Amino acid sequence: MAVSPTRRSRAFPWWTVLLCVVVLGVGAAFLLLALGNTLTIPWFNGPLVLALGERTEEGPPPGRVGVPISARGLPAYHQLTRDDLWNPQAQRLAVAYLTPEQVERTGALTELRDVIGRVLDHDKPAGYAFTERDFLPKGTRPGLTAGIPPGKRALRIDVSRIDGLVGLNPGDHFDMLSSVPIELDTNMTRDMGGVFGRQLQIQAALGTLREQARVSPLVSNGVVVTPMQTRSVPLAVNTLTQGLVTRTRPVQEIVVAVDSHEVAPLAEALALEMRVLCVPRSGQPGAHDEDPAPSPRAPNWPLWGGVGEGSESSEGGMSLVETIDGSDRVLTPVPRGRDR
Repeated sequence: MAVSPTRRSRAFPWWTVLLCVVVLGVGAAFLLLALGNTLTIPWFNGPLVLALGERTEEGPPPGRVGVPISARGLPAYHQLTRDDLWNPQAQRLAVAYLTPEQVERTGALTELRDVIGRVLDHDKPAGYAFTERDFLPKGTRPGLTAGIPPGKRALRIDVSRIDGLVGLNPGDHFDMLSSVPIELDTNMTRDMGGVFGRQLQIQAALGTLREQARVSPLVSNGVVVTPMQTRSVPLAVNTLTQGLVTRTRPVQEIVVAVDSHEVAPLAEALALEMRVLCVPRSGQPGAHDEDPAPSPRAPNWPLWGGVGEGSESSEGGMSLVETIDGSDRVLTPVPRGRDR
């Protein structure tokens, strides 16, 4: 039976189907491009984004150099690992793209092998590139011992035991002095006779009208290793209702580095509860290298002039002559003559 021409089905032209496919493909490409700027799409890293000049994991943009940066804040004396350079939000290494001129001017390290495994010299905030000045010498062990200069020893000190430690930062240099108050005995000249005995006794009494102290240097050119930190120390307390209870009390401590021969004098001064004073040095470059150590003040002996052991003066002052009369022994002061 013949088919009527009016009932014949009409097919779409082939070029219409091709046009729809092209339009859908272009729309999908732009949609993925928009999502790629805000989301991480593992399988969308390839030629499309690279052709549009965007930054990809395959390499930096033309004319740029990839520089690893810190993905988070890092403390001093910390040894860098891969996790310190990994950005968990972007699921890739934290990298900044700089021009070769910027890399040369800042001295930024561009290779991972020059960064991973190194120990930081100071605190490093997030988002900054690394330079050689950020690290301690290669082979340094991480931790507290990394901040101790060669030839020195570290001590953890309660800041309440030493005046002047509060406010110092790691790397600051300082000196330490100890002071012990002394009082002269007003009866020290009671057994002195002779013509000048009375005069000597009066001078001794006048010399004790004010309190004197003996000041001695303890530390020269010490270094702060860690800043002041608060630590909880366990404390056993015996109560009536609960018996022996362990509690904690906060202690503010600081770690300093001193020369090996200065450890014992400093520990002795702290054990004797002497007053120890910290004297900070200048923080300008090279200032602490040539600055001499503090010298002790010469003893104040207004009574004797230049007399005494180790005295270099041979003129003036008094000399003591012991006079024996039977069972009595008397110290007699006499003027010291000049050497001719």
